[in-house]
Amino acid sequence: MYGSIGRPTDDVAKLILLGHIERPLDSVDAFFELSAKYEEMGFTDFVVHWPRSEEPFKADLGVLEEVSQYLRTAQL
Repeated sequence: MYGSIGRPTDDVAKLILLGHIERPLDSVDAFFELSAKYEEMGFTDFVVHWPRSEEPFKADLGVLEEVSQYLRTAQL
C-alpha cells in the first residue's frame, strides 16, 4: 500500500500479536525463536498477551519478566 503511493515501506512499523496459535511464553527460548521467525518476515514489533493462570493465554509471568529484563539490558 505505502509503496504504491511513493512512501518507503521500510519506515513503517509492522506489529504482530503472538499467542493465538503459537505459545511465545512457554519459555524464553520459545519467545526468541518466534520473534526471530517473524522478524525474518519483516515484523518489527511483537506483542504478547499478559500471562494468565488459565487458558487461553496461560503462561508463566516469570518468562515474560525474564524476556523483558533481557530486552531492557540489550538496549542499553
